[in-house]
Amino acid sequence: ANVGRKVESDWNMVYVARGEGNCDKGEVTWKFKMREGLVVKKVKLLVGSCCYESGVVTWQLCSDRSCLLPAAGQQLETEQLSGSSEIQLSARLGGGEGESAWQHTQLFRCPRDGTAGLP
Repeated sequence: ANVGRKVESDWNMVYVARGEGNCDKGEVTWKFKMREGLVVKKVKLLVGSCCYESGVVTWQLCSDRSCLLPAAGQQLETEQLSGSSEIQLSARLGGGEGESAWQHTQLFRCPRDGTAGLP
């Protein structure tokens, strides 16, 4: 895998990022398959990501019919994927500067103790 969970003990934060030293692109995908006989009616989604330097995170939510580009920190509520039996959410991480470029794109950054709200 080219992304993973990162714990910052000094800042007491946790997030998902490219692997340490991986300054190339990274990607993670979550797939949601409905039980037989069920289909998607409406999707409500809130994703969170932080970018530093020239880092870029691109979110994509797809079904077999269409794809949407959710924005970090903004709730997406849509029926455009209705009728689908499977959807997938992907985050593509890239960019950043220098040897720590891998750290310049972070997903779901929050305190280790879980005291933060949603992404």
